Amino acid sequence: MKEIIKEHGGAMFTAAVVISVLTIIFSAVTDSDGNRGIVKIIAAHMDTEGIDYNAYIDYGAYQSEIAKDAPTIEYQGTGSLVLGTVQVADYVKAHDYNGQELAVKLLKFCDSDGNELPDQMDAAAGKITFESAGTYSFTVKATDSGNRKTTAVIHVPVM
Repeated sequence: MKEIIKEHGGAMFTAAVVISVLTIIFSAVTDSDGNRGIVKIIAAHMDTEGIDYNAYIDYGAYQSEIAKDAPTIEYQGTGSLVLGTVQVADYVKAHDYNGQELAVKLLKFCDSDGNELPDQMDAAAGKITFESAGTYSFTVKATDSGNRKTTAVIHVPVM
């Protein structure tokens, strides 16, 4: 028994102190309104009435902004593409909620097995170089003036 108290006495004393302090904090304190315990005292003094978000000046603007659709991205090409370098913007178009055309950013270019081909892609210029026939995919992104973003993966055959 002496060995147990010697080994675990400090932990048992700490646990007893913590339990005593928590008991005092959560139940022994009473305020002038009769609320007992820190948690109940704090809860009694909190404003629990609902918040009228319609009273905020910018709430209407927020509602109209979130009602706007994210940009749409569409592939405009028909049939297969030819070997060589192509400008992605010639084949992929993006539009915002108003129909305004948006810039399309090239993010990734992959072969049919999903292997990235960064050496055949110029993201800054938006160009891709097809070196051999096959099926390729490229990932593009469009962002509108409200910072709404859309990402799309386009699959194209190349002959």
